[in-house]
Amino acid sequence: MAEIKKVGFIGIGRMGYPMAGHIAKAGFEMIVADTNKEMVDKFVKEHGASAPKTLAELAKAADVVITMLPTSKIVRAVILGDGKSDCVAAGLEKGKIVIDSSTSDPVDTRSLGEELAKRGIDMLDAPVAGGVVFATDGSLDITVGGDAKLVEKCRPLFDA
Repeated sequence: MAEIKKVGFIGIGRMGYPMAGHIAKAGFEMIVADTNKEMVDKFVKEHGASAPKTLAELAKAADVVITMLPTSKIVRAVILGDGKSDCVAAGLEKGKIVIDSSTSDPVDTRSLGEELAKRGIDMLDAPVAGGVVFATDGSLDITVGGDAKLVEKCRPLFDA
């Protein structure tokens, strides 16, 4: 497995912003997206990240894509789209990894993982606990589910 160098992070709100910031400070190249352009611009300026125009471009540029979104329905829409809209899957290639740290329904996450597996994309379910304070100080609890080798490959992201 190739080393992870570039991380796409979708959802840089109250939780995602500090989470992505810790990953950037750990030395990963960050590619970010959010519906709030002001947050994206601030993150890009603060962390030297890039912000492509589309989710497909983000996915194509990243080794790993992390989502930190409000619901599993939003995660599914962002990752798979509706066939008419921009989505992450349009830029994912075989061997890439999606990590969902969102507030997602486990059944939905499993279904999304199965859809991605059909395309040769790996997925880890990595919900977080601890809230904004813990995201800010880097002490979130992360419960990771998925292939053990994949978890180990992504451990530097979780450690960050």
